[in-house]
Amino acid sequence: MNIIKKLESHNFKNIENLNEIKGDISSRKYYRFRSKNKPLILCVNDKFNKKHNEEFVYWNNKYLEGDILVPEIKYYEKGFIVQEEITETFYSLLGSKNLSEYIDIYKNALDTLVKIHMLPKDLYKEYQCLDKGRFINEFENTKKYFKHLDLQLFKKVIINNLNYDFLISHRDFHSRNLMVKEEKVYVIDYQDTMLGSPLYDLCSILNDCYIDLDADIKIELLNYYYNKTWKRMHNLSYKEFRRQFDLYSLQRITKAIGNFASTQSIFFRNFIKSSVKKCLVITKKNEDLKKLTPFYMEILNG
Repeated sequence: MNIIKKLESHNFKNIENLNEIKGDISSRKYYRFRSKNKPLILCVNDKFNKKHNEEFVYWNNKYLEGDILVPEIKYYEKGFIVQEEITETFYSLLGSKNLSEYIDIYKNALDTLVKIHMLPKDLYKEYQCLDKGRFINEFENTKKYFKHLDLQLFKKVIINNLNYDFLISHRDFHSRNLMVKEEKVYVIDYQDTMLGSPLYDLCSILNDCYIDLDADIKIELLNYYYNKTWKRMHNLSYKEFRRQFDLYSLQRITKAIGNFASTQSIFFRNFIKSSVKKCLVITKKNEDLKKLTPFYMEILNG
């Protein structure tokens, strides 16, 4: 495919600086370019992949209906999507912020997260779910790269003790999928949205594999989310809320280190040990989770 000719055929003129963006684990390819001096992002993917096409458009519309900011689609056809570029991600931005701005940005993100969880379910849509079966499959994937993972132990300690509360879940709500424009939070990579626990998204951003949050900031943000949303929507005490947050964090991070290990990208593989350290913080402070510590220690010392 001649990308420039295809873009020009859809009225993108004066195209400059077309470059592929590296660093995505998926099969999609992303390109950054300028047209008439406006920065844009092109996503090229399999036009027969329903998730990357129909689901992308479906959730784009649902997020907009829920007053959730997403980059504007400039052109769409199956396998070929052009959106406005928002250059600043949480991941790139947070290092330059002072403490008060740091917390405010996260609170804005948590407010956006609540909007996602409040999206109404479509009675006519068949949703995928973040359920026991999916989590077992994800642990099995991690075991391919870390053979010492005791699947039965992880099922017993984590999967069998999770609270399965199915609301709309972004599923990948972390610092590289959140953009900031004029101090407003925009969400990307939403085509995988499905049903799942709100805590799955919460641990994705507060126990983010790409960002190390200070413990005090994390607690403040957990309290903000709990007091603003959780205690009036769910029948869980604060103590159980924190425990479920820890369990979902272990599930989510253990899945992520398997994904990181599956790629040849040095960028992603560099986050394996720092992610493992997050798990060790959790297992060492919870007596009944300490039996998982040897799994993570072997990776850390390997």
